Amino acid sequence: MLTLISIDESEDPCTQKRISQQWSMPKQTTNMVLKDLESKGYVELVPLPEDKRNKQIRFTEAGKQYADSILSELRNAEFAVIEKMGLERIRRLNEDSELFIRLFRELGDGQK
Repeated sequence: MLTLISIDESEDPCTQKRISQQWSMPKQTTNMVLKDLESKGYVELVPLPEDKRNKQIRFTEAGKQYADSILSELRNAEFAVIEKMGLERIRRLNEDSELFIRLFRELGDGQK
């Protein structure tokens, strides 16, 4: 799901490295998901002109349809939840989540 979101929302060329960094996923996991999507004909990996070792990940037409069907349902559910929770609670949730992530990273950095 996270990989589909990254490809769908990417304004710059979407790469495996970018997806891994965006979601703090191991590169192996990202690679495994991309290989599966590629084998199903949902994505194509095109070498970047400026760096042939890195590949831009793009949806095929079938992949775009597949992702749209899943992501539109997800986004509709998100909007419904936001509407029920209210913007103030969502704002607090985001602030608390950001604090949690920052403190978690700081703890991890201190243990290296």
